[in-house]
Amino acid sequence: MTDFIHIQSYLRFALSHSLPGEKAHQMLLPAGRKLKPVTSDLSVNQSGVLLTLFPDNGQLYTCFIRRPETMKNHAGQISFPGGRQEDQDPDLIATALRESQEEVGVIPSDIDILGRLSPLYVPVSNFFISPVVGWSDSKPNFQINQTEVDDLILVPIKKLLLQTPFKRPKLKPGVVPGKFPVSALTGTSFGAQPR
Repeated sequence: MTDFIHIQSYLRFALSHSLPGEKAHQMLLPAGRKLKPVTSDLSVNQSGVLLTLFPDNGQLYTCFIRRPETMKNHAGQISFPGGRQEDQDPDLIATALRESQEEVGVIPSDIDILGRLSPLYVPVSNFFISPVVGWSDSKPNFQINQTEVDDLILVPIKKLLLQTPFKRPKLKPGVVPGKFPVSALTGTSFGAQPR
């Protein structure tokens, strides 16, 4: 548990400083696409997502969701739990916490907010996404909202840490970008609906 306390403290410290978000976003853009800055246009959809970190069986995890194909925005995509800011949300941290509770049952009072990652504007859906990093001292008791979530995907953080520099993958013929078996990422998927 001591290692997790050090990780939690380090992340809180690191997130309080400037982040390399734009450079990282540039690396992950599809070939030929440019990163567009968000404007002060009030028609932009503000949203908050929650990257929840939690220890389980001696490892540090986070969770992703797969959105249903029936969703209006970001259908079928894998993402962190979260969504659009609503009038009752005082800020995007509150949005991320509320949406995470609605989608996967994470209890806001169980989450220690460590900080925020660099926001990202998604022109296709006109969403300005603000990622919030939260810490839970134990694995949340996930409750999937089947109208908003097809799959809950638990991923050990060590699987996400790159040992070699990032390289854009070359797709094999017939492979559709964004469509891959969840088990390829984690091996741990909890389907909300039978497949």
